[in-house]
Amino acid sequence: KEFFAGLVEFIISGPVVALLVEGENARQRVRELAGATDPARAADGTLRQRFGSSVRQNAVHAANPAEDVEREIRFFFGNLSQP
Repeated sequence: KEFFAGLVEFIISGPVVALLVEGENARQRVRELAGATDPARAADGTLRQRFGSSVRQNAVHAANPAEDVEREIRFFFGNLSQP
């Protein structure tokens, strides 16, 4: 896709922090904390509103739906054993 080169350039432009958040309704809670994809439309105090500069450079990636979450957990953290 045409946006891919710019996306890769942005992603490798600095450090990346990968977090795995667990808990009741964790996926929904993280998405609420992240805010709307477009920082200009994100609610005050959300991560994207505070740190994002555009839709492409919105400071936060929050995987969704559940299949993507599982795939990204394996990609970033390997096969974590469940308690």
